[in-house]
Amino acid sequence: MTEKFEVWNPRDDLAAFDDQRRKALASDDHLTVARIIYQPGDSNEFHHHAGTSQALYVVKGQLTVRTRHEDGSITEKTMHEGEAALVGDREVEQFENTGDEPALIFQVLRPGVPVIR
Repeated sequence: MTEKFEVWNPRDDLAAFDDQRRKALASDDHLTVARIIYQPGDSNEFHHHAGTSQALYVVKGQLTVRTRHEDGSITEKTMHEGEAALVGDREVEQFENTGDEPALIFQVLRPGVPVIR
């Protein structure tokens, strides 16, 4: 077994940690645990991860999660500190920090799957 382990404390100063939006904290052949930081107003494009669901946990701040359905309609939910969500493997998603402070998210998903935009 290959061990890849980093201890990271959410109380650390986000600005001093690094400038990467997403950073893998631990990963093996089956799961990747990553932390993602969205600054206020930051978002990504609608996309999905082929072949894997993902779990999200909001450590700090808030994150608006949008899912686009086959008929083009969009569902929007805002997550706050301490809330978790599961995004299915076929859901087309978009994340945006709609709050006033950086949003710190933990993400768990299967590594190595393509991101489809």
